[in-house]
Order: sequence, then C-alpha cells, then structure tokens
Amino acid sequence: MQVTRSLCLLLLPLTIPWSGLLAGDAAEQPQYVQTLGESEIDPGNPPTSLIANFQMGYVTGVRTEGPAKVYFGFRPSVGKMVVVLELPGLGAASQAELALALPGGKLAKGVVTSFRAGRGGALLHDVGVLPEGDHLLTGALLDAQGRATAAIKSTFRRIPLPWLNSKVGIPDTPPPPFTPVTLTDQTVTAIGRTYTIGQDGNFRSLTVLGEEILASPIRFEAEAGGATTAIAGTKTVFGKCAPTGVRWESEAAGSGLLIRSSVAFEFDGMARYDIAVKPSAEPVKLSRLSLVIPLKEKYGLLFHALPVTGKFREYVTAKMLDEKDGVLWDSKTWSETAEGVARRPLGNFVSMLWLGGHIRGLAWFAESERGWVPDNGKACQVITRGTGVVELAIHFVASPFTLSEPRKITYGFLATPPKPLPPDYRLWDRGRTETVGPVGGRLTSCEAFAPWKTQIKDQANGKVECFNYWPANSDWGLVRKAAEIQRGLNEPKYHKGTALMLYHDRNRLPIRPAERPYYEWVWRCGSYPPDLVDTLAWHMDKWIENGIDGIYIDDVFPQQDCNGGPVGTAYWLAPDGATTFSLEEGPEAYGRFKALEKDGKTAQKVYGANYFQYREYMKRLYTLFVQHGKRPIITTHDTSTLVWPWHSFVTVVFDCEESGRFTEATTTYMDAWPLERFMAIDNPERSGIVTIPMLKGAYMARMSPAQRYATERSAWAVWLLFDHNVPMAGRDTKKSRLFSALDGYYYGSDVQVFPFWRNEDVVKVEARVEPPLKEYDLPKQWKAKFWTAEQCKRVSEKPLYVTLYKKGNRCLVVAANFLKKAVDGKVTLALHKLGVPTTSADSLKVEDLDDWGPPRDAPEPKSSSPDSLDDVTPPKSVEPGAPERPLKREGNTLSFRVSGQDFRAIELSW
Repeated sequence: MQVTRSLCLLLLPLTIPWSGLLAGDAAEQPQYVQTLGESEIDPGNPPTSLIANFQMGYVTGVRTEGPAKVYFGFRPSVGKMVVVLELPGLGAASQAELALALPGGKLAKGVVTSFRAGRGGALLHDVGVLPEGDHLLTGALLDAQGRATAAIKSTFRRIPLPWLNSKVGIPDTPPPPFTPVTLTDQTVTAIGRTYTIGQDGNFRSLTVLGEEILASPIRFEAEAGGATTAIAGTKTVFGKCAPTGVRWESEAAGSGLLIRSSVAFEFDGMARYDIAVKPSAEPVKLSRLSLVIPLKEKYGLLFHALPVTGKFREYVTAKMLDEKDGVLWDSKTWSETAEGVARRPLGNFVSMLWLGGHIRGLAWFAESERGWVPDNGKACQVITRGTGVVELAIHFVASPFTLSEPRKITYGFLATPPKPLPPDYRLWDRGRTETVGPVGGRLTSCEAFAPWKTQIKDQANGKVECFNYWPANSDWGLVRKAAEIQRGLNEPKYHKGTALMLYHDRNRLPIRPAERPYYEWVWRCGSYPPDLVDTLAWHMDKWIENGIDGIYIDDVFPQQDCNGGPVGTAYWLAPDGATTFSLEEGPEAYGRFKALEKDGKTAQKVYGANYFQYREYMKRLYTLFVQHGKRPIITTHDTSTLVWPWHSFVTVVFDCEESGRFTEATTTYMDAWPLERFMAIDNPERSGIVTIPMLKGAYMARMSPAQRYATERSAWAVWLLFDHNVPMAGRDTKKSRLFSALDGYYYGSDVQVFPFWRNEDVVKVEARVEPPLKEYDLPKQWKAKFWTAEQCKRVSEKPLYVTLYKKGNRCLVVAANFLKKAVDGKVTLALHKLGVPTTSADSLKVEDLDDWGPPRDAPEPKSSSPDSLDDVTPPKSVEPGAPERPLKREGNTLSFRVSGQDFRAIELSW
C-alpha cells in the first residue's frame, strides 16, 4: 500500500548559483532551492517525515530532459534521496516512476503517487552517501490508467565533501593527562578511578581518588505482584581492552525479566549503557522497574540537575541536599516548581543528575526517556537519604505496565573528577603570555580574530559576518596571516603576543552554501549526527594547523534536539505513554503510527538532549590539540550548567553571566549566586577544569559607585574562597597592597592553597552574629529566587568561610561572610601545619592586607529598613587601612569583624 503525506513548506523557492564550487559549464551547475512550497511526497516506510526539517533544501538536476523540472533533496545522513517533480501544467500526469542509478549497477526506485498544484515527489531509500560526481535519474510520467506519457531524465551532481568520514582526532591512545584503560579480572581503571563490575554489568565498587564512593553495588530493581526484587546478574563477558576503552556484555534475571546490558567504557571514565529489557518467558506485569545508585552519605552532599532544555540563565539546578532522612529531591516536584525548566509532555524526566561531595562524585545522564514508561503523577527520579547512604533511584517504569516485547534504554555514567587540574592551573588567563604561553593570555573572544575581521557574505540570508568556522573561500593562508597580525598587535584588549582564541557558538554550525541542501535539514535543532561531528573535527584540524591556540565555545548548555532518530534524539510517543516511534524502527513502527491516526489518536513529539555525539566531538577536539603538539585550551561558557558528558574534555569554564540575576540596582554578587551553587558547579578541584567567573560591567552600570564597590567586593569574596582564576586586567596593582600581593606573591604554581572545603585540620572557624538575625540580614531570597529558605538557614548557622594561601614564610587568610550583617569571627590556626617554626610562633607578624576601600567621593549605599524587603542592606564599606574592628591575635587565634557580604584578607609572616 502506498501512503501519501502532504508537505507544507514555508518559503517560496530561492535559487542561488553555486559559482566557483564545481568545475564545468556554469549552465550545468545545480541551483540551490531552500523550499518547494506544497507538494505530495510518498514517504515510504519508515516515516522519514517524522524527522524535523526533513524536506528542507533541494538542488536542481543538471542536463534535465523531458517536461518535468527535477529537484533533488539528498539526505546523506540517512542515505536517502527526496526527488520532487514540477510539471509544466496542472493535470499533466497522475503518477511517476523514478529510478536513480547507484554504484555497482544498482537502482534506487520510487513512485510519485500523486501531484498537487503540479508538484509531487518520492523518497528513494538505500541511496547511501553516494560517491562524488554525477548520478543519473530516469523515469516516466504516467496517466490515470498507468500509461507512460513522457520520459524523465536528469542528473544529480554530488559535490565534493573533503571532510566526509574524516577520522581526524580519533585517538589510538588517550591524550595526556588521561591514561590508558586497564582491565584486570572484572576491574576497569581510568585516570584516578577504579570500577569493579558485577555479574549484572553494574558497578559493584567505585573508587575515586582512592576512596570508595558507593555504599553498596548499583542494582536493577523490579516491583511486580506487590513484591520488590533486586534483579540478579548471571554473567559478564569482557571484550578486548584497548588503551582507549573496553566493552562488556552482561545479563541479569529476576521477576520474570531478562536484562541484557551492552556497555562501552571510555578512557575518561564514561560508561555508556545500552540495555534491552524483555520478559524471560510470558509477558510480565510491572509496577516499577528501577536503577538504584547507592552512594555513601558523604558523597551525597551536593547535587546538580539538568533538564533537557529551558531558560538556562534562570535555572536553579545546583545546591546542597537537605540534612534529613527520607526523600531529599524528586524530579516531579522539581519539574513542577523549578525556574526556567521546560516541561515534558509526559512524566518529569531529568536528563542529568550529579551527586557528590566537595571533590568526588558520580553523574548519571540520558538523552531522553525513550523506552521508559513515565507517569505524570509519579517521579521519574528520586533522591533519598537513609542510614549512612544517599540513594538515587531512576524509575524506568513508573506506571503499571505489561512488558510483552523488548524495550531499549540508553544512559551513561561518569565518576568525577574525570581528570586532574593542570599543575599550573593558577597561571591560566592571568596575563603572562611571555612567561607561561597561551594559557596566560585571553581565553575568550567574541570575534574569530579580533580586531582582524574577514567578512564573507552568507548567500542564503544576505548577512555579512566574520568568518568563524572557515575562512573566506577556504583560504587557510588567510588564517595564518590573521594570526601573525593579531599576535603583533599591542592594544588594551589584545596584548602583544596574545594567545589566538577562536570563537565558536554551539548553535552556529559550519554549513557552507554548497552543503546547505544536503545538511541544513539535520545540522540544526540541537542534533549532532556523526557527519556533523566529522566536519567539525575536520575544520578544527585545519584551524589548529594554521595558527589558533585554543577555542572558546559559547552557549554550552542542554538544548532540545527536535530531530528524530537516527540523526537525533527526539521520538514520538503514543497516547498510551509506552509506545514510541522513530525512523530506525522500520515499517512495523510506522504501521502502529498510522493505526493511531485511523483511531483518531495523535502521537506527541518528545524532544531529547544530545550528550553522546557532542561529547564525541569534544573528545576529538581535545585530541586534535595534542596531536598538533599544543596544550588543549577548550573554553566553554555554560552559566548554571556543567554538562558532565562533555566537560571531561573541557579545560576552562566561564560561569556566572549575570543576565536575569541582577534584578535590581542593589543586588550584590552574593545575592545572585548562592554559595551552595558555587560548591556544586564551580569547584575546580571537583571538576578538573580551570574556573573563571564573570562580573560584567554592563550589569553594574546602573549601580551607584558605592553599591558597585560593595557588589565587586562580594564577588571577590567568593572568588578568593574558591581560588578562581580572575584576571587582574584593569587593576592598578601598584597602588594596592592587596592586589599587588594577589598578582605577585600569591600568583604562582608554588602557592599552596587550603580551600575551605578541606582545611579542617589546619583552621577552625567560629562566627558570632549580634542577635537578633532578621530576614533582611539574609541573602536576598525574597526577590531573587536564587536563594532558597533552606540555603539561607544554613548560611545563617554558618556564615563565615575561610581559605588560606601559603607560600614561603607568608600565609594569606581570606574570610568571607555571606550574611548582610557583620560577623565577628575567630580563626584558630594549626601553625605547625602551615610550616611556622615553633621558635617563630611568638614573633608571628599579623597585619590587615586589605587596603581596598570605597570611592572616597561616593555616598554610602542606602540601607533598607526592617519593615521593607524591597532593597538589600549592602556591605558596609571599610576605609582604606582602617577596618571596623581592630584585628587581634591571641596565640594562634585571630579575632576580627567581617562586614556584611564582604571579606577580610589578613597576612601572617614569620
């Protein structure tokens, strides 16, 4: 049976010559047509029309004979061809038969079953990628009785694609600092982590940096017939271990189920699970099917959750879990109440969850809930605390369901940190290219080469833009020239000899005009099929070869993928909430889809994320830098998100773009960014990534000078607590003892840092706040939604945090106060652990190093009254060299006051 589907395309035909792209007579060059209006196209089976934008982009045939004009829509990502015929007049034909000549004498055949307004088309299957060159189409127009009325002949010209099936950046051995994967018995290692695999294929043990983080083995769990049963493993078989990874196959059985797992483990410690769940015999009635991940309590302290998509600048995705037993978090409540999160058509799937302590942790992620059985009334994912354990339960089946045939589910794990910080991480982006090379230069640019701009005209939309994925006319010599010129410049933004960082945006893809009809339909909507990864890697290889030192990628946060499989991660969901459809499933799935239509029911499209293919690109990009003999400098901007599957291969993150956070002119940095959010996302030791926060002047322009000073001090309080890499650009360090010390003495890799999350054996912190503590003394949760009541309660109980910097015979004590009210602090130091000789303890010199005062001619920020919560009470400013309360020392204890949302910097020397 032939099925027709009406195709309504949005724009009028647009033809653009491909001049200069192909050899030969210009009259024989294909013409690009973006859209074709309304046509009848036989989709065949399976339903390619379910992929978003499948009918976008055509080229005209060359050397066409016969009455019909021929348009080719080549879809190499899926190996298919859409052929559309345009007839000279209405009623010229009823049908058409088509055949495209393929290599080896084969033919791809199709039938145009009807014409509308003179247009009709057919989808040719099994076309493949096609070799470069000309491919002949023949056929005939048919009348209503099926008689041939005219012959059709045209040629499709496949253009050169130099990057096609490129293998550049695919490593044979892990690039440093990653190390080769090893396999001993059933234990697999990646850098810093050891995984022991159980008979069910799950992790039985997982040690990170020498510490076991699992409370018990990860397990499958089923609920059927009122009983809950762990599904026991029966066997695990490992494949050959290569330096870059290893695979294993496992089986588990129980509760009438058989679960087969196929696992691919990679050198950064990522494990991809493709599991097939089916009845072991008869259909099984399930109430629940879950994956349970039990972590030791100390590694279930912080969490970070990411949806498939949403308004990432508004996300409240990272915090500390509440200190209570029972349910700590569930995806249903979070999806219904969280800011900026896009809702799902069914259920409340969350695409990534990370749980961990200050340094060690475990991320679970999946691109979609395809294969699951979600329920609007129940949570897909739940975090609970019991005695000594924090469990993350992933409910694949959350609604009563009879399993009668196999279901496929895909997800991944990554234990963190995936790599160590570079030994010289404290030097990155601090402006010393002459000493430390590219890592000491500007690590981001909003232009491909600034101020060097090479303009090309985007022929599809008429815009003129700087090149960013390729130089004009593929002139890579132009890249080398631009690099040479930029490195020779000397100006405030780009100092002489600066590192050359290429600007990219994850949303902007390298579709050259000639490739647009082949790939525009799929290289969009958040999809990253393998051919897009190939072309990105190929272009990056050229960029690195010709002079760039690093890459900055903007907008690296989860974006919905609206293309269906196999090119994307979206899928179609039937009204029963359990039946799904996608391209690769073939005619049977399409038959179900059409049966729904006959019954008057409609399937819904469910968007996915893209984790696995984009991470493949990032892995290849990282490897390319190493293969070219360069340090990988891969910088992402990912405010409020840290997408773990990608960030194994990222070396620098920019965070904290304030758009939407500074809701009023009196909002401080600490108001906008809660401490717990920094602890979960921005701890460089936990991520292995150099972290560079942002504080843009544009969002501070409406503040008074005094408020701007207060906001900036609250930012530096956080940055110094976390030892973030903050460039000193714009600071006159010669006029400030504080910034002179930070930029000079406490600058290098030989500085020993004792951050607040692991310095309990070196420092004891006590804090006292004058009672009573009012609501307006807390961070601004009542307007800025980013501080929760629980977070405010915790910071009221522990408002003061201390980080130490030690070098030689000097130690800098930084104490930060997160309350809006002044705090009296006592800091007791274990001097011997700081290397202070016993003979020097009594003569220890202690002084306030902080001489950064407010603008002398600026009035104080206006404080809010206790009766009004419309404004904040900004930190009270400190006169240069004259703290509010004198610093006192009694033995090894320092006593001092820290103003609201401010810091103190005190130096010890001996």
